[in-house]
Amino acid sequence: MVRGKNTSITGALLKSIAILTALTLIFVMSPVSSNKKYQAIGNAFGKNNGDEPHLLHLRLQNMNLRYDNMPNKDTIEKTIKELNSSIPVDGEIDYYNQTKEVPWSTRRIGIMNDVLFNRPDIFTVNEGLHRQVNDLKELLKMEFIGVGREDGKTKGEYQAIYYDSKKFQLLDYDTFWLSHDPFNPSKYRWAGSYRSFGCRNGQI
Repeated sequence: MVRGKNTSITGALLKSIAILTALTLIFVMSPVSSNKKYQAIGNAFGKNNGDEPHLLHLRLQNMNLRYDNMPNKDTIEKTIKELNSSIPVDGEIDYYNQTKEVPWSTRRIGIMNDVLFNRPDIFTVNEGLHRQVNDLKELLKMEFIGVGREDGKTKGEYQAIYYDSKKFQLLDYDTFWLSHDPFNPSKYRWAGSYRSFGCRNGQI
């Protein structure tokens, strides 16, 4: 992933931590000692015998996609067709010193490879525009929830949450804006941009 000189790494890191923390609170439960508590948790998961619930092993991944500053009309099929099929020579390639801006149409394949390698059950993104989040849906074969933060539909950046539909059943979801009017696309008067937070309710 290529970052511009003016991109705030600290801001992206804080966004990632916030989203992963929220997902952890939703899906991961701490052990409890009371049988009544086990019973309550068991009921929530369809278990009524009061036994200690099974721990949930989830793989989570978050990525700042970086805003699509160089949009084009290249299709996914065109990008794949133009991939270099030769085997790179390590001594001739510097993998970690790429400072030049690269179009999303080029970056999306690398992002797909990274996610497939890590095999997350839940994958979240920041700074994803409508085209970007839909490209990843096609490439990853994962469902996602999220809306454009500027109009609650497709305009602006998404805080998209992708999930493995074979493991999770989506029950409900919503998006909240960090403002005095959290249920509608809005921002604080002093804010430089719209800020939203996606939340999902799912079942394993």
